[in-house]
Amino acid sequence: MIFTDKKIDFTKEPLFFGKGRNVARLDLPIEEYITKLTDKQLSQFWMPHDVGMGQDAKDYSVMSNDRKEFFLKNIKFQTVLDSNASRGVFETLAPVTTSPHLEKWWTAHGFFEGAIHSPSYSEIIKALGIDASEVFDDIMENQHILSRGEEISQVFNVMHSVAGDYMTGSTNHGSPSNYQKETLVRTLYALNILENIMFKTSFMCSFAFAENNMMEGSSKIISLIAADELLHNTMVVYLLKRLRKEPEYEDVFNSVQDDIVEQYHRIYSADLEWVDYLYESDPALIGLSANSLKAYSLYNLEDTMVKVGLLSGSSLSNPLPWSQKYLSRNGVQTAQMESDSISYLSGIVNKSDMRW
Repeated sequence: MIFTDKKIDFTKEPLFFGKGRNVARLDLPIEEYITKLTDKQLSQFWMPHDVGMGQDAKDYSVMSNDRKEFFLKNIKFQTVLDSNASRGVFETLAPVTTSPHLEKWWTAHGFFEGAIHSPSYSEIIKALGIDASEVFDDIMENQHILSRGEEISQVFNVMHSVAGDYMTGSTNHGSPSNYQKETLVRTLYALNILENIMFKTSFMCSFAFAENNMMEGSSKIISLIAADELLHNTMVVYLLKRLRKEPEYEDVFNSVQDDIVEQYHRIYSADLEWVDYLYESDPALIGLSANSLKAYSLYNLEDTMVKVGLLSGSSLSNPLPWSQKYLSRNGVQTAQMESDSISYLSGIVNKSDMRW
């Protein structure tokens, strides 16, 4: 239901599966952390055409075929992930959200994915001076790409069905079933996997070109996307940890944990297969090899699982230390300052602001 005339005290409502939605009571002094992250996201507004891509077209025209293939494989994969991310939050999570403050977050999150990130990948491809239609057509025919995102897509599909039942009133509002809560938790973990594991492995490949003084415009765009994804994942981790502390979700987390851990490891195994596919033809990029990319995938897997409470700790260090300047907000801000064609509403979020 889009709007109900029921009287709802949002100060006492849960984040998800509450009594419904009516007036967006954003005046209430609640959910300050969620509001803060939303404001940070909105303040990071940018558009892909702000970044000059002329040099990228020249770089691409003189690259070896191996490097061209490597570059396009990653852009195609990132495009698929983004399609899942934008619909995954707006069409599946927003409908079951009771909190008006969290609903505002999903609106901003989905906007950045669908209205900024998706066009960014299109702009990168169109700037190369090649037939963009052939690139996009291949995405839906390339089983390496489609199968890579299939498991996460299925989780969102199930949540989409649950959200539909909730929106149409097929299920009771205010008293979610264990199945609804379990599906919600699985979807939040899937979003964590998508944005902090699958995207990141691919981002490393994009950044490697900039490390080799090529495709720097594309790298700046991907850096800006990575900064947004970092903020998105901060919210997802916060929601998972918050729900885990709620008594009514304790049994849900206990019942799904083993399956979720296995899912993270399946995604890691798929990551390794993806790297093998990428390196069928070696692009010979200094600073990145198949082995170092696989090592990064394991490091990132464990780091991500620690943050969401699925692993007690990790002793691994980042095998691609040069990547930090592309992933950190300071690094992205430096990229902003170096590009005369970029304008922003405000600076990137301070690291101290991301504590929860």
